[in-house]
Amino acid sequence: MVELFGGVSVDIARNGWGSQVESFEAALEVNGLSDSAVPYMGIFIRASVVIGLDSNAVIQVIARLPPNLLPEPVDDENDPRTIVALREGRHLLTTFHPELTKDDRFHDYFARQCVLPSLDTQ
Repeated sequence: MVELFGGVSVDIARNGWGSQVESFEAALEVNGLSDSAVPYMGIFIRASVVIGLDSNAVIQVIARLPPNLLPEPVDDENDPRTIVALREGRHLLTTFHPELTKDDRFHDYFARQCVLPSLDTQ
């Protein structure tokens, strides 16, 4: 387990998707993205995997990977390892690389949901 920078109440494991040669893309259903009927292609390259959530934290799960795509299949679709995007307050965490696609909907989501609301409180 690694705590990368604090601020997000999760436990993670590094390189949860394996080495770089085991990289993959997956169509994700993402809550809150514009044009949400269109799947978002997540690019998973040596990314971290969520292994636990702080039960006292207010965490909003934004996207999950179908359990059959996990490196180790699970029976429980609510297993934290299926979480690939989450939000806690103004913090947004993804286990994939939205910066590697031409689809800017995740960046738009971050700006609208995490950055702009915080400007209203200043």
